[in-house]
Parts: sequence; C-alpha cells; structure tokens
Amino acid sequence: MRHPAPLPPGFHGLRELRNFTLINVQLQKKGDYQLEKIIATSPALEELTLWDVNIRGRFKEWVIQASNLRFLKICSACDYGWNLGDLPRLDYAVIDVWDYLGGDCDFSKFISSLASVTELCIYTCHPPSNGANMLEELPCTFVNLKNLTLYTHFCELPSILSTFCLLRNAPNLERLKILIYYGEEQKFEANREFQDAQCTDGMCANLQFVKMTGIHWHSNEMSFMELILSKARLLRTLSISYDEECATSNEGALKKLQKYKKASTHAKVIFKGKAGSY
Repeated sequence: MRHPAPLPPGFHGLRELRNFTLINVQLQKKGDYQLEKIIATSPALEELTLWDVNIRGRFKEWVIQASNLRFLKICSACDYGWNLGDLPRLDYAVIDVWDYLGGDCDFSKFISSLASVTELCIYTCHPPSNGANMLEELPCTFVNLKNLTLYTHFCELPSILSTFCLLRNAPNLERLKILIYYGEEQKFEANREFQDAQCTDGMCANLQFVKMTGIHWHSNEMSFMELILSKARLLRTLSISYDEECATSNEGALKKLQKYKKASTHAKVIFKGKAGSY
C-alpha cells in the first residue's frame, strides 16, 4: 500500500475497528498525525501492527495510546517519533526498530512503556549505529513477563549486555527463547566470569524452559548455557539446535555441555539437531 488518502474532514474515529495493520506503507507529510488520531479514536482496537511504515518529511513525536490494545507490533528500520502512552491492557509486544540501537533514541524509556506485558519479543541483534551499548539498565521491572523471545547473538558486547539487562529485569520469567541472528563470528569474549558479573540475585529464579536456536557452539554461547544450567533452580528443559553453517563439532560440544553442573535436578538438555529457517 502506498500513499493512503488523508483523513476526511470531520473524521471522528473508527468505533468498531479491532485490528489495524499497516505493512509497507508510505505516508505523506503529517502522516503521524493521521496515525495518532486513528489509533486514539478507535476505542475497540485490540491489535496494532506497523511494519515498514515510512513517514515522509519532518515528523513530530507522537503517541500510541489505546485503552483496549492487547497486541502491538512495530518493525521498522527507522524511528518515526512514536512514543507509547497509556496501554493498560497490553499483553504482548513485538519490537524491531533498528534506529533505537544508539543515536538519540532512548530505547530503555521506550521499552519501559511495555512493562506490563506478559509476553515480549524483541530484536537486539542489530549493531548500534554509534557504537553505544543498547541496553544496560532499565528504570522498570517486568513483573508480569512470563515469555521472552530474543532475536540476538552472543558475538558482540551490546547484544550480550542487552540480553542480561532484560533477564535481570524479568524476575518472574518462565520461558526464554533465543534465536541467533548474525552470530557467525565471535568478536568479543564474554567468558563465564564476565557473564556471572552481569547476574543479580533472583535472576532466572522462575525460569523453567529455555530454547536456543541456531547456535554456533561459540565459547560465549557455551558460557551462557552453563550459567543458565547453574542458576535456574526450576529449569526443566534446555533445548538447543545449531546453525547449518556451524563449523564446530556437535559431539564435542555436547559432551562438554552434559558435564555442566545443574541447579535443578529436573533439568534436561535436549539436542534438536540442525535448526530450520526462522
């Protein structure tokens, strides 16, 4: 969809709109005003997806505010000024915004607006635009978060710090799913000692299921799995699959993995073989 028409004069909202999805849309100047008004005047809106929505010209900061919204998905290469307002019923969010990785964008503030969700999917695999670390601290705790999905890797410091930052601030997390993106070459060594230093008391206290897809058996990945096994006292399964371009021997890595100490007597390591597409 390209260049949608402006809102008609006297537009008073879409009272029955429940699902609003924009994919590959080019908005004209002041398109942010249009989106803000449509969302704010749609009281029944439950699902909102903004996927590759581009706004031409200079844009202002605007607010996504919807009292009944339960699902939010934002995927974009750029930050187009969106802020999150009052979303009291939001339960699930998917966030993939490249521009938040450094620059002038306060990603921690944006993510903190999602503190009430029970399920979160976030992409932290993109390299920061200015070399800054993406997430090191958050001004909130995700007390309701039960399921966390990360598209990330353990090859560079920003992505590693982001992963630990989110884990530290999700004390009731039960399910963690990590899909490795851009994880072919390890450029920073985060050994067990380094990763232990990122932990806090109570981190992973309620974690029961961990799934890691597309690993390369890098030392950082191995250290992370060792840490999870040693910290998660309620862990039931650690499921792993390797990337099709992985050059390391599965047999040797698995033998090492099986020797790691487990905090949970019920923990099982499940090897799923080669990862499929994701």
